[in-house]
Amino acid sequence: MIDNIIVGQSLGADELGAMGIVGPISLIFSACGNICSSGGAKAAQALGRGQRDRFCQIFTANMLFVVVSGTLFTAIEIAIAVQRSSND
Repeated sequence: MIDNIIVGQSLGADELGAMGIVGPISLIFSACGNICSSGGAKAAQALGRGQRDRFCQIFTANMLFVVVSGTLFTAIEIAIAVQRSSND
């Protein structure tokens, strides 16, 4: 909220609009990072308890999420970049 006030007062309405667009995208990236870190923590707990099979399951699911989300984000960014370059 404070960031929006500062940007709106010092830079202007266009820059404030850009922050409004970027904010939700930033939250999506943060959520994916939190999911990955909590998966790693759960895997570490399972390994610490000696539950090797459970560790392998959690670690595999976590790495699958990382690869799938990374591929998805990359494909979206490439599509946006191609669309922007064709419009220029």
